[in-house]
Amino acid sequence: MFATFLVAILFSGKVALASESSQSLSPFSPGERLTYKLSWGPFGVGSAVSEVKEFRNVDDECAYKFAFFVKTNPFGDLFYKVRNRYTSLAGLGLKRALVYTRRENEHKKSRNVDIVFNWHTQSVQYIREGVRRDPVPLPESALDPLSSIFAARLLELKKGANYSMNVTDGKYVEKVKIEVGKERRHRNKAGDFNVQIVTLDFGMIATAFGKKKRAFAEVWVSNDQYRVPVRMQGRAMWGTFRAELVAVKRDALPQITFAQAGHPKMGCPEVTD
Repeated sequence: MFATFLVAILFSGKVALASESSQSLSPFSPGERLTYKLSWGPFGVGSAVSEVKEFRNVDDECAYKFAFFVKTNPFGDLFYKVRNRYTSLAGLGLKRALVYTRRENEHKKSRNVDIVFNWHTQSVQYIREGVRRDPVPLPESALDPLSSIFAARLLELKKGANYSMNVTDGKYVEKVKIEVGKERRHRNKAGDFNVQIVTLDFGMIATAFGKKKRAFAEVWVSNDQYRVPVRMQGRAMWGTFRAELVAVKRDALPQITFAQAGHPKMGCPEVTD
């Protein structure tokens, strides 16, 4: 439950992109690794890692591959042990997700979930342990909870702006609503940042709040060329959770443009993992 809530905080998004130009610099590239400290109230309970992997070929479409890992520490294990891995494949325009997987080990339960997008039929299907639910219709564009945060990083954040984006967990499609708030300075282990405070309304998409209550969270996004989520926090029925950025690693590669990302010379191998 905790990890599901965290992913919901980290991975929701917005639609108004900073620029549609193919020459715009992407704020992220393969090799990026962001590490977060997870806290429950005043207690440190674990860590999370966000990674941008190498490009992948999915049905002759070049795609981003994103990965996210959640692990509780020994203290967190005493209450609710979590060892979760999430992956997403999404088209380079970050308007349509292609595949989203959840490999979750929480407390004494495990879940293997695959969410498969079929844009020929404009539908998404939720598959758990090989059992398929009926496909759910999709709008013209939709992302999964993981790829949507990367789409959000393409935005120019302006105080007072409001955005929305279609996000699905395979069971429901929600128009996530976003409101951009004030700017402030924030310092942590990863550095000193100018951040824009963004409030997210997830609607009824699956979170630790359950499906009968609306879920809200707050994300502090760095106001620079990388637009990194520096802090994420939200409230659930058992307390306040927070994810704080503690380390940033990027391969020694130049920032790529969207045009370069889709260029054959960038390399787009078949999916092997």
